Amino acid sequence: MKFKFAFVATVAAIAAFSFTGCSNSPKPVTGLPEVTNPPQEFCFFDNTPNSDVEYTVARKVKILKGTYGSLNQVLPKVEPFVRGTNGNAIMNFKLAQRFSIWPWRFVSPVATGKAILITDSKGMSCEEMGGHLEEYYANR
Repeated sequence: MKFKFAFVATVAAIAAFSFTGCSNSPKPVTGLPEVTNPPQEFCFFDNTPNSDVEYTVARKVKILKGTYGSLNQVLPKVEPFVRGTNGNAIMNFKLAQRFSIWPWRFVSPVATGKAILITDSKGMSCEEMGGHLEEYYANR
C-alpha cells in the first residue's frame, strides 16, 4: 500500500513539474521611463546596444516551444512576448536547441535574452544601433 501511494505521489509531482512554466504569456512591467524617441522597428541585439543608445532593462525573457521543432517556430513568438512586457527590443538574444529528460521535449527550441525599452534611439535604425531584424535570424 505504501508503495502505491509513493508511486502515485511521484507521478503526480512529475506531472505538476513538467507542466509548470508552459505559459508563454508575458507580464507587463510597470515603472519604466517615458520614451522620447522610440526605434522604428523591433530590434534583436546579440549583445548590448551601442553606447549612445539609451535603454532600460525590463525583464529576462525565456520562450520555449515545449516540444521538439525548428528554431524558426519559436522566433515569431519573441516580438509579441517582449512587446507584452512593455519592451521594444531584446538584448543578449540567443536561439538554441535545449535538451530535456522528457521524451516529448528531448530537444526543443528556446529563445532567451533580456527585454529592453529603448527610450532614445537618437534616430538610428536597428542596424546603426548594432542590432538585427527578425529576418536575419530567420535566414540563418
